[in-house]
Amino acid sequence: MQKLFGSGSSPDVQEYLPYENQQYGPAFDGTIRPLGTPIFDGRLQMVPYTYNSSKYDFWDTGITNQTDFSVSSGDEKSTTYAAGQYVTVNGTTPKDKYNRFSARFNGTRDLGNRVSIEFNTNYVQNRYD
Repeated sequence: MQKLFGSGSSPDVQEYLPYENQQYGPAFDGTIRPLGTPIFDGRLQMVPYTYNSSKYDFWDTGITNQTDFSVSSGDEKSTTYAAGQYVTVNGTTPKDKYNRFSARFNGTRDLGNRVSIEFNTNYVQNRYD
């Protein structure tokens, strides 16, 4: 991230725009300038025209870690399948956390005479903070 230029929207003309968040404006020089549009009573917020890292200091880097496994087996009369997943997420908002555990087990069995059995079970646990 560049830290030398501030609010402006045109890369051709480096003009300060108090309501813009693109960084095509003039170089930071520390002068007091208006920020945003007038508030409800007509006043303008005035701030030093300098680099401010507060929005970058607030956010965290989001990380997702996912682990999966599965196993299957079978023969001419039956099949089985088992799978699981564990996910942990640390979000971009500070202290935003989530994890999920899931497990699945299913199978089939041919009993003959056009009769078969199928079974399926699934479990999911979600935890949020």
